[in-house]
Amino acid sequence: MSVSKVLVATGFALALSVVGAVAQTTTLKLGFATAATSPYGYAAKIFADEVKEKSGGRLAIEVFPASQLGGEREMLESLQIGTLDLNFTSPAPLANFVKEAGIFEVPFLIRGFDHANAVLDGPVGEGLRRKISERNFVSLGFGYLGPVHLVTNKRGITKPEDLKGMKIRTQENEIHLITFRTLGALPTPMAFPELFGALQQGVVDGMDNPSTTVQSGRFFQAAKYLSLTGHRFIVTPILASPVIWAKLNEADRKIVGDAARVAGEALRKRVRALEDETVTALGAAGMEVVKVSDTDAFAKALNPANAEFEKRFGKDLIESIRNTK
Repeated sequence: MSVSKVLVATGFALALSVVGAVAQTTTLKLGFATAATSPYGYAAKIFADEVKEKSGGRLAIEVFPASQLGGEREMLESLQIGTLDLNFTSPAPLANFVKEAGIFEVPFLIRGFDHANAVLDGPVGEGLRRKISERNFVSLGFGYLGPVHLVTNKRGITKPEDLKGMKIRTQENEIHLITFRTLGALPTPMAFPELFGALQQGVVDGMDNPSTTVQSGRFFQAAKYLSLTGHRFIVTPILASPVIWAKLNEADRKIVGDAARVAGEALRKRVRALEDETVTALGAAGMEVVKVSDTDAFAKALNPANAEFEKRFGKDLIESIRNTK
């Protein structure tokens, strides 16, 4: 065989090898509701980089931020049927599928970052992961978005009475509805992609979200006041579809699981570092930042709802979270 023919044959073989390698790459879709510039976007990049590196490129994660693949509930449904592979979510929509996840929506239950870490990394977190995995999801761990504050247009909120009669957007979650009804507001369930326009047009008077979500979603352009109530603390379950999980071999499951834990830890650190900085930036962007000196007044106003929360989740579980050090 001539040298030219050998070179052609070698080149053809190499091309087939490259095509084969590309064909063997498994691409997983990761979706979430917030913007690419949000802490979720930051964690998603770390997740994708870890998976690519540890798998030698055999696995890849394609990231779909900003509800590109549907609202939070829709993405959870997509996970169950296998049209979405991975998801960062929050307890509010997940509670429609896993009732126990709603425990983290109980107001003033999680006291802050250190308390959240202790709860999520202890028996309560492990118990919730088991419950999630029993409901046709695969639990890969937890991150968080941190404390939730009130964002409003009519007025700033310094005491529970300020909420009376205000239309506050909530997620499709019964705990949110109970919370705001008890405080005298008019809870209005609404999908996240509709929220910006609803605030601009006065369809709702306010909403509650972490400061980082307010910033990344540019809600400072749609609302005037940021009231630092810290009445909830958003935990972030990191989930996989049982459909894709069944297709992955044991080694690849470990790669994805380990990468999810790295991403979850990175998300926690990022949110914690950004909290004060983000609040300052929102003030500089034109929002009036309202400091709330008496959050106990809100907790006291919610006392009538405590019996319902205990009925749903059990007094023992609620107390075990409160008592976690």
